[in-house]
Amino acid sequence: MLKFIFSELSNISKQTALLESLGWSEEKLEEVLQICNSSILKMTDNSHEYSSPNRFRDEISHDLRDILTEDQTKAVLDILNDIISQSLEGIMSDGN
Repeated sequence: MLKFIFSELSNISKQTALLESLGWSEEKLEEVLQICNSSILKMTDNSHEYSSPNRFRDEISHDLRDILTEDQTKAVLDILNDIISQSLEGIMSDGN
C-alpha cells in the first residue's frame, strides 16, 4: 500500500490537484512531497506505530501545519485520502 501511495503522489493528475490546492506554487508542492515522502518512509520503518490510515493522516497533518494554511492542509489530506481509498479498493478487489 505504501508503494502505491508513493507512486500516486508522482502521478501527474495528483500533482496537478496538489498544485491547484497550493495556489500553483511549485515550491510548496516540493515541500509537501518531501514531507509526504518522509512520512511514508517513517511509516515504513515504524509500521507498528501506524496501524491505521488515520494515524498516517494525523502525522502528515502535523508535519504540514508549519508550511500550509488549514485549507491547504485539508485539500492535501483529501487528495491523500483518495489515494489511500484507491489503494484499499485495489487490495479488496485482489481478494475476490
